[in-house]
Amino acid sequence: MDLPIIEEFDRLRPIEDKPFRSACYAPFSSLDFDANGFVRSCGVTRDYVLGDLRDETLAEIWNGFRATQLRDALRCYDMASGCEFCETRIVQGGDFPSHFPGHLFHQKHFDSIPVTGDSEFLPTHLTFRLGNKAVRNGGGRTESNISPASSSPYGNAFFEELRRFVPFVESVQFFGGEPFRVEEHYRVWELLVELGHVRECQVLTEGGTYNKRVEWVLHELPCTITLSVEGISKETIERTRPGADLDMFMENFCRFQEYSLAAGRFLYFDFILSRVNWHELPEVLRFAERHCCLANIRFNHSLPMYRIDTMNVDELQHVVDTLARRDSQMLAKLQRNRNAWHVALDSLKRRLEYLRKEKETARESSTTARQQI
Repeated sequence: MDLPIIEEFDRLRPIEDKPFRSACYAPFSSLDFDANGFVRSCGVTRDYVLGDLRDETLAEIWNGFRATQLRDALRCYDMASGCEFCETRIVQGGDFPSHFPGHLFHQKHFDSIPVTGDSEFLPTHLTFRLGNKAVRNGGGRTESNISPASSSPYGNAFFEELRRFVPFVESVQFFGGEPFRVEEHYRVWELLVELGHVRECQVLTEGGTYNKRVEWVLHELPCTITLSVEGISKETIERTRPGADLDMFMENFCRFQEYSLAAGRFLYFDFILSRVNWHELPEVLRFAERHCCLANIRFNHSLPMYRIDTMNVDELQHVVDTLARRDSQMLAKLQRNRNAWHVALDSLKRRLEYLRKEKETARESSTTARQQI
């Protein structure tokens, strides 16, 4: 990156207490584990794997060549080896290519995570995605792509080694599908309770599971719960999550909300705006507002057929017009979630403007080409 871009980017970052400057501190403080045993520094660097737990120990990965190489590159603000996603957003001033704010400046998340030193590092933040179990058929049967226990990279040897890292860990995250249905996550939680002094335990859940084991996790650890929601109507939930049970979700929502309020924490909503649920955005935000929740709006749906950025001008114009008619009403109803509404509507408008300009440019190019014939 050019020096002026680096200086402007760093000017807005709270990194005065860091022992050195770096484009991102993830490889100095973080490990991200997936269900297959691959380890990364964060969830965005999907193509840059630090190591494979089926062939290497945790210490070998953390101190290995690829981790060292990534650290050296980022200290030089070189993001060409696995961090291109974030580099693009920095260079573009934070503008997502699809003109949605999705994962803007993802690496800023790691600016707030402690770095243990200038030369000797230890992971202080861990992210676990050790399964992909999602609740189906009313929370009864589940579907999963996790490896059988006999071939899982997360056996006794891994957890025994993890025991040596846990005392230095300050924050952890757990993702799914449904993290509360992944057995290995409970082994991590048990270690954290036994050995750790974790300040923050974030869990992104679909809200389909709540039992005595979940209660134990909530009681023993400082958990911040985020509910992944596709909508709040029975029709939308059943369309986007076949077999999901709205009544069960609402029952568990009340339990998670009760826990969060008692713990003095916000309960969060993670709402991915898509072709099939955009009309529920106002209702989702109003629901969150009524129940003292904070909503985060995202646009990066994993299924292309659902993505908003596959809409043409006319389709997106309808979405913008429909939601814009609710603007004054929503601003009157929202307080803590007013910014989420602003961001969502503004992002849709910017995307629409981009499509219009793109369409006009194509039309002008076509006209010029005809005139030259």
